Amino acid sequence: MTEEAKALRKKWRVLTRDYQIYSIQNDRAYYPYRYIVDRTEVDQGNWGTEKPQNPLTNEQDSGTINMREIDIEVDIATPCLIDKQTGAIVKTEMKNVPHTVATQLDKTKEYEFSWRKVVADNPNCTLATLHVKGNPTVEGVVAFEKVKSDNSFKVFDIEKPKHNRGSNGKYAGVAKHLFAYVSKIALDQGLDCIEFLSKTSRIKYYQETLGAKMARGQMMYLDKEDMQKLVDIYYPKGETDEKK
Repeated sequence: MTEEAKALRKKWRVLTRDYQIYSIQNDRAYYPYRYIVDRTEVDQGNWGTEKPQNPLTNEQDSGTINMREIDIEVDIATPCLIDKQTGAIVKTEMKNVPHTVATQLDKTKEYEFSWRKVVADNPNCTLATLHVKGNPTVEGVVAFEKVKSDNSFKVFDIEKPKHNRGSNGKYAGVAKHLFAYVSKIALDQGLDCIEFLSKTSRIKYYQETLGAKMARGQMMYLDKEDMQKLVDIYYPKGETDEKK
């Protein structure tokens, strides 16, 4: 990559950040791909040079601004997962995995967003995968990070692979399982909530299926009570992430 291309990419990222911060501050919808940088803008030199203050925290940019619009389907809550074809309850486990796993996830072409981009934009995030116990196949993925000044977790992305989506999906219970995992860690660390950026059309849906509450704009959150309800279902009697 040439030095000019590197410089343009850096400027593009600053403008993208400016756009999202403005959207959040003014309660406007944010569409990650609705922007165009053309040659005129480059020639005019109307570019920011410093990272702006992150409006979601009291700290300088901690990477938590790079949140995807969450669009995951939420079905039933089960202690583990349920095989939709057989009705069988299957044992599960959550794994915190290295960021290099994101490349493998992208190669499957099972996800809407690039997990490589998620971890690149948020280098301090935790990347976790859901599995049927003893099976390497990934049934769901979540990326999140603690924001000390908010005393919360920000969920950057949370997704099911294609084989678990819709009425023909293999397993039920994936979405709430992923949220329950983040909730358990949040409560164990004494955090107040989990925040995520909802797709506009999903706001009412998440209020009804997760009990999520509105924060600002498209930002929603699960408070301690919401998180505890999920933990009580998926981690009864203090169970760990490996379901027995």
